[in-house]
Amino acid sequence: MEQKEINRIIDQVNRFYDGPCWPGTTLHDILDDVDAGMANAVMPFTLQTIHRIVLHVLATEKVVISRLDGADHVLSESEDWPSYEETLRMNWDETRAKVKQSMQSLLDRINRLQDEQLDAPILKGFSSIYVTLHGHLQHTYYHYGQVMLLKKILQSRN
Repeated sequence: MEQKEINRIIDQVNRFYDGPCWPGTTLHDILDDVDAGMANAVMPFTLQTIHRIVLHVLATEKVVISRLDGADHVLSESEDWPSYEETLRMNWDETRAKVKQSMQSLLDRINRLQDEQLDAPILKGFSSIYVTLHGHLQHTYYHYGQVMLLKKILQSRN
C-alpha cells in the first residue's frame, strides 16, 4: 500500500532542510554562514541568541523523536532553553552538526510509520502523530524565522 501522507510529511521535512522549500530559504541556507560569534551574539531587544534558539529546536525535536519511540520525554527548563552561559560553553559547530543528525533521526522514525498510524495518539493522552509532526514542523519554521531575522540584523551591523 502506498504511503501517501507519510511521503508528504517526509517531503516537507526534506524540503525544509535541503530545499526547495516554500519560504525560499532552507535551514542550510540559514545556518551555513553563521559563525560562533554571530550564533552567540546578544541583541539589545531580545534575550535570545541564534545558538539558544537552535538548541531549543533540537531539544523539542528530541521530544518528538522520543515520543515516536514510545517514551514520554519531558524537557527540563534548562534543556528547553539553556541559559546564555550554558550556551557559550557549547561548541557552535557541534550544534550545527547535531541539527543534521537530529533531522536524520526524525526522518528515520517517520519512515517507519504507516499512514494508518497517523491518527493515533503519539502517546496515550497526547495529540495524534499527525498533529505532533505538523506542529513540530510549524514550530521549527517559526523559530528558524527568528534565526533568519537575527542573522540579517547582525549582518547589517557589520
